[in-house]
Amino acid sequence: MGKYYRTTDVCLNPLLFQEIIKQLADAVSEYRAEYIASLDSRGHLYGATVAAHLGLPLLCIQKGGKIPGPTLQESYSMVYGQGKILEIPANLGLEGRKVAVIDDAIATGGSMLAACKLMERTGLTVVYCLSPFNDTRHEKRRVPAFKRKYLPITRTWYDLAD
Repeated sequence: MGKYYRTTDVCLNPLLFQEIIKQLADAVSEYRAEYIASLDSRGHLYGATVAAHLGLPLLCIQKGGKIPGPTLQESYSMVYGQGKILEIPANLGLEGRKVAVIDDAIATGGSMLAACKLMERTGLTVVYCLSPFNDTRHEKRRVPAFKRKYLPITRTWYDLAD
């Protein structure tokens, strides 16, 4: 594990950003994902870039209330707030496809858990959960369902510690 960088720091350092994208893209390719899903908002920075780099379609998982028309929603809690909602359009028609889910950081795993549940509700198979950063300050508060089901298929590269 390397040093933690804020997203702003990553964006101001093109070589670091390129290295992170390469690491994410290599992991996605290894598991032969057919789609990338990324979380609003900073996850889109990484997910969209990896999807474009690999020529894969991107599913943008949004915060609640941002998508017109019928949606699937999943609630979750974060370190700094309760009652958050993620959503995607309903009826995507992607049953049986493989997806890698990308976010900027893993803290409690709550938002990643909600994103993975949304993917599975659409019929997609989650093959990998990816995040450049692991917020180790919150490992003891990790959501049990995330730890049980998705932590084994989660990969991070840089630790954030006290």
